Amino acid sequence: MAVMMSCFCWLTAQKVISGEVIDQQTGDPLISAFVEIEGSSVGTTTDFDGSFQFSVDRDPPFNLVVSYIGYDEMVYEVTSLAEPHRIMMG
Repeated sequence: MAVMMSCFCWLTAQKVISGEVIDQQTGDPLISAFVEIEGSSVGTTTDFDGSFQFSVDRDPPFNLVVSYIGYDEMVYEVTSLAEPHRIMMG
């Protein structure tokens, strides 16, 4: 039973979303932009090259809320976890 439980936890923890947040005009990465699943507290901030990655607790479709100082908050629709997402703000 313990083996089955650990397998179940491993399988459910494999849903990961990744991508980058960039300025639409310049193409520059937005460092420390906040990315979270809409209606939850699950999310992260982007790193020094605008990249993010975090585990998700649901299957697509769902929305991400992306915010960054000096930019309007935006909602980005996620329809797949298969490849990195390129989110352009501005």
